[in-house]
Amino acid sequence: MKKGDVHAQKFPKVSIIVINFRGTTYLNNCLNSLRNIRYPDFEIIVVDCLTSNISQYIERFFPTVKLVHYEKDIGAAAQHNAGVKVADKASKYILFLDNDVEVHPDLLFELVSLAESQPNIGVVGPRVMSLLDRKTELEAGLKCDLTGFPLTEHTNSMMYSVFYVSSCCMLVRKEVFEHVTGFDPEYFLFVDDLDFCWRVRLVGYDIKVTKKAIVYHKGGGTAKGGHINNILHYETSTQRIYFRERNTLRTLLKNYALTNLLFSLLLYLTTLVFEFFIFSVLTWTVPKCYIHALTWNIKKLRDTLRVRSIIQRNRKVKDSEIMKFMLKFGFGKFQFFKVIGIPRVKNEIQQV
Repeated sequence: MKKGDVHAQKFPKVSIIVINFRGTTYLNNCLNSLRNIRYPDFEIIVVDCLTSNISQYIERFFPTVKLVHYEKDIGAAAQHNAGVKVADKASKYILFLDNDVEVHPDLLFELVSLAESQPNIGVVGPRVMSLLDRKTELEAGLKCDLTGFPLTEHTNSMMYSVFYVSSCCMLVRKEVFEHVTGFDPEYFLFVDDLDFCWRVRLVGYDIKVTKKAIVYHKGGGTAKGGHINNILHYETSTQRIYFRERNTLRTLLKNYALTNLLFSLLLYLTTLVFEFFIFSVLTWTVPKCYIHALTWNIKKLRDTLRVRSIIQRNRKVKDSEIMKFMLKFGFGKFQFFKVIGIPRVKNEIQQV
């Protein structure tokens, strides 16, 4: 498909699902950028939690946008699933967007063109640039180490396969979304995109990035922390740490085959114990997050094993194929801390 033929050809319909939380500042900029999309057939759905008067706001400023609103915080993972439930049945693709993302007008054309080029492509991601400094690349796809710790991909290639892409902007073939039963709603926040893409790979689909597709991401706009500030010091929060560790462990338990699961758990627990003692010298807030994360997984173990049995029964791809896209040696977390140092941690834990 050529960009100049965008109105001359029949393009598959796309449902764009924007998740929003308690406010319209970021949402307003996101929806305004979507008005400039050069693509002939798409709809926009906003799935909101806890924003006052959101119905009046959408009706006044974006009357063609569908709205799903919740008076409680159901979490980003469940918001994604809720958006798909109301998506047009004619849509072939779903584009998930965070509210602190602004898009390039050719985003949909580039993502869909790549997805349409090969039927085994289940997920496509863009080049993610900084919203604050639009010349700075934040990521272009992601990978993880054997313990599930995420690492960014940076390459000179324009199109390539990756382990996973961030749900800040993720195009998914709808039949693939349904095949893997969507995002795991138990995750609430964080790691849900890694888990989702892992399960997509397990059933035999590829995950690609095209740098021709571009979005601009604030990062930490709604869920605070998780970014490097202007003095190059990493800031995070106890909320992020808790959900990251909690959900990473559930991901490992669900998705690895048994032998690799035992090995990855050994590596994961080794790093966790090391961090536990390092942070306990500085502050007890972080070790408490680890304890709460482990406790949650113990309580949820029966459900995790139930879901694991389904995933393992339906898998079509061996771990050895999937692990080609992971960091093969070393601990990604230790490499990360070596670059950014011990992060600053804000105490704002939210347990669910």
